[in-house]
Amino acid sequence: MAERVQELDPSVYADHAAELDRLDAAQVEDFDAFWQSEVDKVKPAKIRGVVVRPPVDVSLALLQKLDEVAGSTDERAIHDVVRRMFGRDVMQTWIDAGMGIRELQTVVAWAGAAMRGKPVDFATAARLAGEALDAVEAQGKAGNRAQRRAPGKAGKGGRKKSAAAGP
Repeated sequence: MAERVQELDPSVYADHAAELDRLDAAQVEDFDAFWQSEVDKVKPAKIRGVVVRPPVDVSLALLQKLDEVAGSTDERAIHDVVRRMFGRDVMQTWIDAGMGIRELQTVVAWAGAAMRGKPVDFATAARLAGEALDAVEAQGKAGNRAQRRAPGKAGKGGRKKSAAAGP
């Protein structure tokens, strides 16, 4: 039989808080201190004149969007993710400063790694961004190849044999 979830009333919190106050600090695991150490691992960076710190935690929706734009050259989609991570003003400042798509992809890879709890330097982020772009391009080429080889509407299709190939 499944346990029933009990809703706690505010008086329970007060009793619990009093109990916690009686505990020695060494007896209590401090999540706040732990989380601050996670935040401290991510160092701010100066990017096109703006000092930013990537978010240490984000919504799953933003993380999914980040994964969708990995390796993408869709500037609007990438700009949307960057605006959500750093704010509209930061994105516009970078645009005004002449930031290119490869730079932006590198920044997104750098921030994405930090958000996943695995901060990287910019050289590694540039490599990761390049690998993601290569994967997207390879996937596109494989899809195009499959489309070329697929049967046509009239039932014909696939690869045409050249006259030199013979019967």
